[in-house]
Amino acid sequence: MPDGYQRKGTLSVYGDSVSDSLGLSVLSRALCKTLYEGCIRSYQWIYPFINGHQNEDDDLDFRPEIVIENIQKVLNSSEMQREGSLMVLNNGIHFAISLNFTTYQEFITNMILSLKKTQENNLHYNAKIIWKTTTSIRQEIYDDKNTTSWRFFTAQVRKATKESL
Repeated sequence: MPDGYQRKGTLSVYGDSVSDSLGLSVLSRALCKTLYEGCIRSYQWIYPFINGHQNEDDDLDFRPEIVIENIQKVLNSSEMQREGSLMVLNNGIHFAISLNFTTYQEFITNMILSLKKTQENNLHYNAKIIWKTTTSIRQEIYDDKNTTSWRFFTAQVRKATKESL
């Protein structure tokens, strides 16, 4: 660390189980103990997990405002208003699996516009946001491959050999 470095800001890791594992792993490492004043994590699939449980399924269509409002709630928290704060954001795999492409595309567009609009209206977030890429899908590890949510994902095609024919 440079001489005189002072810890500042909060690191927020927001996303699915892969992001939650990242958030858990950095809690005990120098990233949280040396660089930042604190670290927080928010776990969600489509909607946030609260007290270890996902919101009840209400049988309604996907409502992007729930996701966007929750991201904004984290960004507006007192911890994230500290100078030097950073959110690592992952809204990937569960959205891609559960939503059709057009709905997912609209969600991403609306989320970006919402975050930009907030900044333009001087409701500025002190935190910077890094969009973390999503993990790849490995369909073959799931027992029930005929569920509706997996219908658009296929395993990689392997080159046929004489032995496989």
